[in-house]
Amino acid sequence: LEKYNIHAPYLLYTGVWRSHENLLRLIEAFHILKTDYDFDGSLVITGRKDALYEPELKQKTFSLQLENDIVFTGLVSDGELVLLYNGALAYVFPSLYEGFGLPPLEAMQCGVPVVAANSSSIPEICGMDNALFFDPHNPKDMAQKIYEVLSQKSLREKLVAKGLERVKQFS
Repeated sequence: LEKYNIHAPYLLYTGVWRSHENLLRLIEAFHILKTDYDFDGSLVITGRKDALYEPELKQKTFSLQLENDIVFTGLVSDGELVLLYNGALAYVFPSLYEGFGLPPLEAMQCGVPVVAANSSSIPEICGMDNALFFDPHNPKDMAQKIYEVLSQKSLREKLVAKGLERVKQFS
């Protein structure tokens, strides 16, 4: 956390920085989470940068005055990624399209509740009862579902337990 100047508590996203990953709406949802739900934490975005998309992410962050609340790490080592998963309050996967998305399963393996888009193959990969799903086109819905996980201890515990069972179905 010190290496990347990450302050707990935090939400985590990991993956490529491309438009289909829906990171602009994730940033909007994070803004709603902070302003409407008084979330006092950070958003950590890890993964491979895309030179064409990164300026949009930084501009959105700046325009919403979130530059002190969002940490863009770029690629991290596998060991660092495991530590980031383990320290996160929740893993958020806003992708509009996935062939097969591994990050939600990685989060589940680390005992982190998953809040994910109800699109593409994501519900099938996660399993319908093992994550909380949102409309990826609706930042308000995304923020509301994240807040549900953050504010309801029993829901978090259920998602963690069910996620740990779900990952046993994959090698």
